[in-house]
Formats: sequence, C-alpha cells, structure tokens
Amino acid sequence: WKLPKIDPNAPGSRPNMVPVADAKGEEAPPKTPPTLDGDAVAKKLPVPSDEQQAESEKLVKELFKQDFAKALRLVDKAELAAKLLEQAKTTSDDTNGQYVLLQEASDLCGVAGDFELMEKILTELTTHFEVDPIEVRSKRFKQLSTTVKSGAPQEQLAEAYLKLAEECATASRFDTAIEATKTAVLLAGKAKNLTLREAAKAKTDEYSLKRKSGDGSEQFRAALSKNPDDPIANERL
Repeated sequence: WKLPKIDPNAPGSRPNMVPVADAKGEEAPPKTPPTLDGDAVAKKLPVPSDEQQAESEKLVKELFKQDFAKALRLVDKAELAAKLLEQAKTTSDDTNGQYVLLQEASDLCGVAGDFELMEKILTELTTHFEVDPIEVRSKRFKQLSTTVKSGAPQEQLAEAYLKLAEECATASRFDTAIEATKTAVLLAGKAKNLTLREAAKAKTDEYSLKRKSGDGSEQFRAALSKNPDDPIANERL
C-alpha cells in the first residue's frame, strides 16, 4: 500500500490524536468512543431455503463423512455434535453451511440426550438466525425429553421447560406453555424432584386459567367492536 505523505503540522492532519495537557496545566479532553454505524450492527441472518439447505447438507455430510460413519455410540454422537458446533462458530463466509452445521449438531445432540450441549447449540442458532426461539426450543426439548439422561439432566430439562413456558405465556401462547409445563411435571417426577414437580403442576393450572381468561377476553372484544357501549362486555373485559 502506498500512503500519501501527510504534514503533521497541518490543521486537521491528525483527527484521531487526543491533545495532551497544555502549558497552563489544563487536562486533555476525554476520548469520545466512536459511534457505531447502523449498518455495522450485527443483524440476524435469514434461514436458508430448502434448496440451499439440501446443497449445504450434502457438502457437510461429505466433509464429515468419516465422523458420521464412526458416530455409532451416544457418546460419539455427542462428540460429533460438539465438533459441528465449533465448526459453525468459526464459519463466517458460508451462512448456509453454518445453519446446516447447527441443525446437524442439534439432530445428533437430540439423539445423544445431552441437554447442556443442546442449550449451547440452540443459543448459537437463535442468536444468529431469524428463527422462532419458542418453536425451535419446543421442538428440540421434545426430542430431548425421551433421550435425556436420568437424574440431574432431567431436572435441568424440566427447569428449562418451565422457563420456556414463561416465555410462551408472555407471548400469549398458552397452548405451548401448558404443553411445556405438563412435560416438566413428567420429567420432574422421573427425576424424583417432588418440589419441582409441584411447581410445574401449579404453573399448568396458572396458564390454563390465563388461557381461559384470554379466550373470554377475545369474546368480549368482539362484542365491543360491534357495540362499544355494551355494558356487560365492558364490565367483563
């Protein structure tokens, strides 16, 4: 690179320099952190099309052909899932491939029943791609609920289900919330954690009541859209 010659004494020649204290002892002005351009802010990537996914999947299966062939035991599948996750993290020039790597890692992890690894994979997926976090977690947690190891992992998944249910309720997706809490009840029971099981049952009742209340409110809203002065609908709503 050939850089132009700059006169250091010319006004404005060193805009990034911070002046030091002058002879009078005045302090130099503090540095002002640069503002980020709107385009510089990382945005989530769109989910690749089915054709793009199929093409990238073919490439991933070819590149990791030997790894897939050797992944026969559950522990091997978990190790390969971790390997694909790390590969996805370092893949920056192929977003389609990155998405497929995370999907393949999720599939393997679901079979292996490794909850902690699945959480890492889903965090990476929901952070970088335009996916529905609730839908993605519901799908993968459902897969894990039949393969997760007994004891502490079951408790962890039950707690994750309760957290997911809370997110669903906040978004008024009560059907999904209730399904999540019911699964949490089953998992907590298998883990013999009665406290967690009772908490999950209480949440099931709470969200069932909120769903019923929500259904009723829609009925009254519909009535008020036709007659805003309806006294009964106003009172009930």
